[in-house]
Amino acid sequence: MTVVELVHSRTPAELKVVAEKAKPHAAKFTQFAAEHPTSLDRPMLSLDDTAVALTFLPVEDNPYTYLHLRRDLATICAESGVEVASQYYNTSSHITFARFASQSDLQSRESLEAWVRKIESINQWLKEDYWPKEIQGELSPGLRWIVGAGRGVELRKGRLWYGDGKPVDFEED
Repeated sequence: MTVVELVHSRTPAELKVVAEKAKPHAAKFTQFAAEHPTSLDRPMLSLDDTAVALTFLPVEDNPYTYLHLRRDLATICAESGVEVASQYYNTSSHITFARFASQSDLQSRESLEAWVRKIESINQWLKEDYWPKEIQGELSPGLRWIVGAGRGVELRKGRLWYGDGKPVDFEED
């Protein structure tokens, strides 16, 4: 999941300039994210005319949310002189896992309704098995994802879609 995208659709030479500008601030970016853990829960599929994504909501009992983290990291970038020129400024916390190569599956009413029915059934399963729920007067957390848990937040470069790209090595010359 991308927390902040600095630039998109640039040549390798242009990307190298941005990476060099970010390099002195890399530890600040990743350390800030590590010091401000955010949690997401309530996974749900969403569908639009281009893709299917798994979306999450910020955990209710955490006053510092994923949206705060995105905002604060963008502010730290700007204050460090690293311009944020994202392709999308949406604030959703989502993982796109399918893009439509063509619109043919969504053109007929029947096909679109079949997609919606399937997504609704998967969302019902997600809600039943992975959302927080009250059990014997106590709220169970359900599936809770702490952003960066295990691996931390990393800076990546290249084509970042669907987990591509590679980690930025700030030790290389």
